[in-house]
Amino acid sequence: MAQNGLLNCFVKLLDLDDIQLLEDSLVGINNILHCGANYAKIKNLPEDFFRGRLEKLNGIEKVKRLQTHPSQTVHSKAREVLENHSKLFT
Repeated sequence: MAQNGLLNCFVKLLDLDDIQLLEDSLVGINNILHCGANYAKIKNLPEDFFRGRLEKLNGIEKVKRLQTHPSQTVHSKAREVLENHSKLFT
């Protein structure tokens, strides 16, 4: 599903002001990066396969920006994405 545009949809939703959509999108991105790392291991792909896609969509900057969101849940989920996949964001 990530290869069929789901990641793109999640990243686009990061531009909205709806807290629930932001939270769900961040959880989705976190899951895609987690599954992507497992997929990369199985298929002998570079570990940062989905990071590259996220970067092309300007998703990394959007996630970083959400660390300062007024909603504690949103900024916690953004931080969680960055911490869970810190190897990809260095």
